[in-house]
Amino acid sequence: MNDENTHRSLGHLLVYLKKDLSSLNLQVDDELWMSSGLTAIAGQKNPEEFDYANYQSHHHIYLQSYADSSQWKFSKRPKHHSSLACSSCREYLLDILKSNDIEEREYAVLSALVLGKSTGIDAELMSAYAGVGAVHVLAVSGLHVALIYVLLAPLMKKLLHSNKWRLIKTIIPTILLWTYAGITGFSPSVLRAALMFSFFIIADNYQKQNNIYNTMSASALVLLLYNPMMLLELGFQLSYLAVLGIVVLQQKIASLFYPGNKLLIWAWKLTAVSIAAQIATFPITIYYFHQFPNYFLLSNFLVIPLSTLILYVSLSFFAFSWIPVAGNFLAHLSAFLTRVMNDLMIWMNELPESVTNGISISLPEAICISGMIVFFTTWLFWKRSGAILPALALTLILAFAQVNEKLHIGHQENLFSQHARWLVHLGNLFRSGFYDRPGETVMDDRSRKFHLQSYWDKMGVEEVDFLAIDSLKRFSNKYCRLDYPLMQIGDTKILFVDATSIQQMSEIEFDFCLIDGADRKLFFNDSTMKYFEGKTILLGEKVRTGMKQYLWKHLSENAHIFNLGDGAVICRNGMTAHFSLWR
Repeated sequence: MNDENTHRSLGHLLVYLKKDLSSLNLQVDDELWMSSGLTAIAGQKNPEEFDYANYQSHHHIYLQSYADSSQWKFSKRPKHHSSLACSSCREYLLDILKSNDIEEREYAVLSALVLGKSTGIDAELMSAYAGVGAVHVLAVSGLHVALIYVLLAPLMKKLLHSNKWRLIKTIIPTILLWTYAGITGFSPSVLRAALMFSFFIIADNYQKQNNIYNTMSASALVLLLYNPMMLLELGFQLSYLAVLGIVVLQQKIASLFYPGNKLLIWAWKLTAVSIAAQIATFPITIYYFHQFPNYFLLSNFLVIPLSTLILYVSLSFFAFSWIPVAGNFLAHLSAFLTRVMNDLMIWMNELPESVTNGISISLPEAICISGMIVFFTTWLFWKRSGAILPALALTLILAFAQVNEKLHIGHQENLFSQHARWLVHLGNLFRSGFYDRPGETVMDDRSRKFHLQSYWDKMGVEEVDFLAIDSLKRFSNKYCRLDYPLMQIGDTKILFVDATSIQQMSEIEFDFCLIDGADRKLFFNDSTMKYFEGKTILLGEKVRTGMKQYLWKHLSENAHIFNLGDGAVICRNGMTAHFSLWR
């Protein structure tokens, strides 16, 4: 839209509104007028980093916009709401829960576990749950829908036991399941479970034969017909793989051992479920997350009963919250149980060797591991001797691929400049130098892991050194030597260009120079351009547009210029290029 013409467009847009009183009062389905510009969603900027633009493209979202309070205004609130308006019900329930003075950490976990809102969970707690393999309880999944079904099914049979009520026995639990699915956000795993249990309810009430494989296939077909891109959702993949693993392997695993009493039988069956689900999802979890929770059996043995109890108590709270005494008691009981679960997960995550980190496999290797699991389980549980040969062959292929990768990496020397703020040297399989650029502080572990950890895992890095250049000025170890503004890594010399160092360039020999743009006193002129000829120049995101244009105009033919705002740059074996060219 401009001053003269208005063009109608249809599509999805990712919008960020400045948090203030006006934006916080908006509700789902509200319509707005906006005057802010549109920008493309940034793609992957570092090797092995999560590609957010690609992820959003699976949801048909390609553009984004940011607007402060002066760039948007409320238009109208429709009388008829979409299915997304279920989230308004969720916010209402969360307000009821919060009114009982529950501590912030317990409230955040309850919001995620019961109602599917996980944005309030702090990084430490999320890391603890992920480290022990229990993060699935922090996202409403098929387990939660199954627990709702287990609660509803016997209740319907007891209250409406006659066949003449079978239509009511079908409609009521189905509507309740889908209402809960809507309130919690219609995630792929919840949709899968809601569909499957809807089929179960219909088959059970109308005495139809119910085959679990047909039910799974039918639910997957319906979901993919509705949205084919759902196949690429991690929640969809994990949900179906976990259920498939439980259905195929749980009874086989349980039959390996026969406990002597009912408590041990219950414990062993629960353990068999965890093992089956972990086997089925193992290749995809290490492919995406690069780690394996060593205590997953213990964590699931504790967290599944606890989360089940928390879910039922919390649902009881919402049912009886209108009774002050009962509501307050149930709210604080839910908070107490949640605190116990949080403390257990943090304690387990702090145990020695709780997580195996640094696992890096490619997609073909993940497929290879999946094949190994299929053939080995076929040989072990179904006694098919012919399956052992392909299982061993895939094992040898995987071993050869891993050894070849390690040998290839071991002979590489990398200088890696991340797109925003880091200069990193990967010198060998076991150590990395991490160098923060001048004028910046070293970022927190969570940010570094998000941007860099996957690449470190791929390169086999086991130790990391941190060096804040602006505070040290002088430093040396066996990997580098810093005498600011010059740093030498191996045979490579890097110059940090600022208003002071540019006056000394005639006396300094260097191969790379980093211009980060933080020094506002830095200016270039024709007399300094000759010192950059034949060099590699890295431009940080803070470099002013005019300065970039000046450098490109005078040096594009006589120097190698890389804009780090476009993504990371890697120097490997004497060649420098944008990271995408090294794939």
